[in-house]
Amino acid sequence: MFTPPAAQSRERRLSRGYGGGSVRGVGINLAVQDAVATARLLAKPLAVGELSRSEGDRALPRVYRRRIVPTVIVQQMQRLLHSGVIMPALNGKNIKPPKQLNAVLKRIPALTAIPAFLVGVGPLPEKAPKWARRPAFNKQREPEAAATR
Repeated sequence: MFTPPAAQSRERRLSRGYGGGSVRGVGINLAVQDAVATARLLAKPLAVGELSRSEGDRALPRVYRRRIVPTVIVQQMQRLLHSGVIMPALNGKNIKPPKQLNAVLKRIPALTAIPAFLVGVGPLPEKAPKWARRPAFNKQREPEAAATR
């Protein structure tokens, strides 16, 4: 039976899919990285027709093992952010970082990029294999192409 999201408990809404609510919106980053990891690990056996059902059943747990740790780390960061910052702010509380944290960030402002990097890129970023990447754009060749048109 379908229950509208507004009628579901907050815990149930947050436990679906990647665990990220609409406020945070980082589930797509995890989904894309999961897809890249899956493609990277399964592309060759699929391309040469060597991936049988039993081999696939062994290959998919490799993807799971590769992606579970970064997924859990990002989900935990999201839960902490949600319970410690977002929900109190939505409930009207004035949220301020601890004084010690403010002092450190004033001395080393680059540290503010770490949480954004961990959420946006992830603790274990996936990179597309070279065969799946577009060729690099070469600015020097652009005038040649325009001259031949």
